[in-house]
Amino acid sequence: MALNHQNMITFMFYEFLRISDSHYSGMSEYVQNLRSSETILFADYSQRLGRFFYDINPGVSFLTYRLRGMKAITHLTPRLQARMAYMIDRRQQLQFAVALGNTYPRINTINNVEQQIDPIIILKGNPEMDNSILLSPRLSYNLNLNKFGMEVGTTYFYQDHSIVSDYYIRDGHLISTFRDDCVYHKQSADISLTYKPSNYLNMQILGDWSRHMTRGEVEHRNLSSFSGSANLNYYVGDFSFGAWLSTPVKDLVDCQISRKTFWQYQLSAMWNHGNWAIEANANNLFLMKNRLEEEIETAVYSVNRTNCNRRNNQYATIKVVYNFDYGKKTSKSPQYQHAVSESAILR
Repeated sequence: MALNHQNMITFMFYEFLRISDSHYSGMSEYVQNLRSSETILFADYSQRLGRFFYDINPGVSFLTYRLRGMKAITHLTPRLQARMAYMIDRRQQLQFAVALGNTYPRINTINNVEQQIDPIIILKGNPEMDNSILLSPRLSYNLNLNKFGMEVGTTYFYQDHSIVSDYYIRDGHLISTFRDDCVYHKQSADISLTYKPSNYLNMQILGDWSRHMTRGEVEHRNLSSFSGSANLNYYVGDFSFGAWLSTPVKDLVDCQISRKTFWQYQLSAMWNHGNWAIEANANNLFLMKNRLEEEIETAVYSVNRTNCNRRNNQYATIKVVYNFDYGKKTSKSPQYQHAVSESAILR
């Protein structure tokens, strides 16, 4: 509905139905079923007042879910998405955004199955966990000077009733289950610098700092990290060349698992003429330490593991593309554009 003074109001209604089935086999046979329904109603109001613009999107979520053989559980949660922007001048802009939401249950955590997977470890779900609440405000500053652009921002992420893994000893066995009495915090700051001296050359540099904290009955974890990446593209005639480089990244997965990635890079070259396109990519060549390092430590259980993902292996690819024209009345296929390649090993 378009109102006066350049403002507008919109109503949105969503319904999500999720049905999950899990079949457990091994020492014991189980069948688990989870049905969850979430109804979300939003009212979106936006208005522009000179240099000031704002968009407010309040709403409510009604979530109900039920495991087979158990009573239904319901949660009524407020929702909010809001964005405000102030044009300082033609080249500068200040933005503020905030989001308030909730999660929905997953069968791998709230099931009521208890299963012994080896002589030591017993996996156990927890169907009595609460709904997680998410809050994330962000403040950013944008500057555009024709050939040069910059964005600086800071974000805070808060999650109440975070679902984390819980371990304890019972009758000589290690029980691996879940609990929700933890709070997860993430503070981050980022910067993006872009430079385009001509139509033939553009480059971008990204930098990020983050600090993760988990507070509650399970553990107290602090993790800080710096990371960055750079991207360069050059165009000449029918040819284009690209280079991408990323530093290692430290992260806290599932509010509890410390994960560290590795150096990565990709080189690409593409020739595009008429309906033909040929693209060559080299990914992580000569980099041998493409390992994901993960660590978790609790009072009764700790593990250090190293994973190797074939997607990040050293490989080179060549793509040959030809676009067919189907006739005058049929629109042509979009022009082939360079995208991040994937290893042919996965296909």
